Amino acid sequence: MPALTATNANCLEGLACPSCRAEDAFDITVETIAGLTDLGVDHTRDIEWTQTSLITCCSCQRKGTVEQFTVEVEDVLITDEEIENLIEQAGFGIIHWAESAIVDFDEHTYRVVESDDEFTDNDEPADETLTYAQLRRAFNDLRRSDQLPDFMLREIAHGDIRFDSEIGDRIVQQAMFGEHKYS
Repeated sequence: MPALTATNANCLEGLACPSCRAEDAFDITVETIAGLTDLGVDHTRDIEWTQTSLITCCSCQRKGTVEQFTVEVEDVLITDEEIENLIEQAGFGIIHWAESAIVDFDEHTYRVVESDDEFTDNDEPADETLTYAQLRRAFNDLRRSDQLPDFMLREIAHGDIRFDSEIGDRIVQQAMFGEHKYS
């Protein structure tokens, strides 16, 4: 099984596939200077990419942007499938404070609209489209602050993660509000 945390310490530091956790090889659209002759490329130098550069995982062929593949080195790598499980479970918890929640599996986003039941006339409910990357960061923010149960990391390590609705709800709230706003 691939590593649970990012291990690269050179050119690919901070990159990992969000689908399969692979971090050993990627095809990245880069900008470079190439020395060319009539026979072809003689040499290249100054290879650069940005957060918006296109990237493909060589292990599973997942495509996206470098930003979608970027993780903090100490972060636990949560796959797209695990994020989708989190979203499914979060739906049972957020029903108490959200008016609607829609997943876009192709775009890897989760749009959540906060219910306006709690608001006065001057307040507007939050309407956020969260990326899977934002949900991963929220998971790791809660993990670093010891707000997730130990069993969750054990389940990830065994490839058997099952988010419950309370934890899913807490992660969505962390991604939307930066805190656990509703209990």
